[in-house]
Amino acid sequence: MDFELTEDQLELRQIVHDIAERECPTALIRSVVAGTDDASGLWKTYVGLDWPALTIPEADGGIGYTAVELIIVLEELGYVADPTPFLATTTQYVPLVRECAPADSARPALLGAVIGGGTGAAAFASVHTGKYDADDGFRLVAFDSTTGSKGDFKPVTPIQDASK
Repeated sequence: MDFELTEDQLELRQIVHDIAERECPTALIRSVVAGTDDASGLWKTYVGLDWPALTIPEADGGIGYTAVELIIVLEELGYVADPTPFLATTTQYVPLVRECAPADSARPALLGAVIGGGTGAAAFASVHTGKYDADDGFRLVAFDSTTGSKGDFKPVTPIQDASK
């Protein structure tokens, strides 16, 4: 098994490094911490480069890269203390929607919103009561921040208690 990065992956790393270094200076991080900037301009740069679409399947309008390419990008963004929602959106929201939302439901719209620069939020709710109950089933509910649309996706089985 080969653990070396490919030429394309090395090139991706260099491109992301150069852009992140140029577009995310320390002054921007200070402004975000001070509350005088929300880094939306930086997020728009990432969207213009299609970075949020890296691991979204091509069938859903994304680039279709693997987790390896995403990790390369995340590592370089970590060096500059990236203040955008890139990490949460690409590592938490996108995989959850990709795996739990049926392709013929709200999935294309929710992933398309990420490609277009939106971020998302997802939560688990009990199928029956809306409250946590270990014996109850859960359903994934996702929200698209750009359109306000919600999707109700396939049930997620509760984790079984291994002690029983």
